[in-house]
Amino acid sequence: MQILFDYSEEDNTECLGLIKGNITKFNKKDVIAVPQMGWNKVECKLDNALDGYYYFANSYFNKDSDYTVGYTSYGNQFSSIIKKDNLLGCQFHPEKSSSAGEMFLKNFINSI
Repeated sequence: MQILFDYSEEDNTECLGLIKGNITKFNKKDVIAVPQMGWNKVECKLDNALDGYYYFANSYFNKDSDYTVGYTSYGNQFSSIIKKDNLLGCQFHPEKSSSAGEMFLKNFINSI
């Protein structure tokens, strides 16, 4: 997901610029630990069937985008699913997210 944005603080990286916005690093004073490792809840505006717990392993995030369709809280609320036209990105690892990840991938495949 992060590569779709304009810029990432991770290694001071210019990204693809397909979605306006920046990726920033979690502030250690705002969160339990960096990186965020483990299960966390996603609330999806796109499809409530995708609400659930997914597996995350991330140190960086996008706070909010015009294309955010799923949110997660870790210290602060951030974008965990983005959708723009035919682009879909997620901050979590669907392949490690058990039945919730399987449903996410099925919905993606069915939307193609």
